[in-house]
Amino acid sequence: SISAAKWSFLLTKIYELWTWWPRRVIASNIAELKVRAQQIADRRSRYGVNNPEHLDSSSSTRTHVAAYEIAEYQVTSPQIIGTKEPVGMTDVMDQLEVWLTSPQAENGQAVLSIVGFGGVGKTTIATALYRKVSGKFQCRASVSVSQNYDQDTVLRSILN
Repeated sequence: SISAAKWSFLLTKIYELWTWWPRRVIASNIAELKVRAQQIADRRSRYGVNNPEHLDSSSSTRTHVAAYEIAEYQVTSPQIIGTKEPVGMTDVMDQLEVWLTSPQAENGQAVLSIVGFGGVGKTTIATALYRKVSGKFQCRASVSVSQNYDQDTVLRSILN
């Protein structure tokens, strides 16, 4: 009969042999993920992408503020592939520009809200228009909101 120590040793070696290949595959996958993470970090630093500030995850309004700040950063950041104006939107862009820069704007102030279904180009139009007319205003702000937003948070993000 085999003693308990020898039996335990034998079972351990069988287990190690049985799990050798899966452990090797997992270790290989972890190594690949580390390489990918390093490549992503290198690209982020190369293109100047910064992480948003660490926010308290329990507060949904703080998350929205972070989204606004990220959207604002994207509006002003240099684009890899630049277009002067959205394709097929020159008439709309001209109308909006005239409306925004018209002398009839109350006290030289203008607010433009672009609403519509997802995927129709609202952000593209807003970004292009912001770039086109931003130099004509002393103060300007661009805020992107989703269906669920807190009005006070939006106003505070504009003031900051």
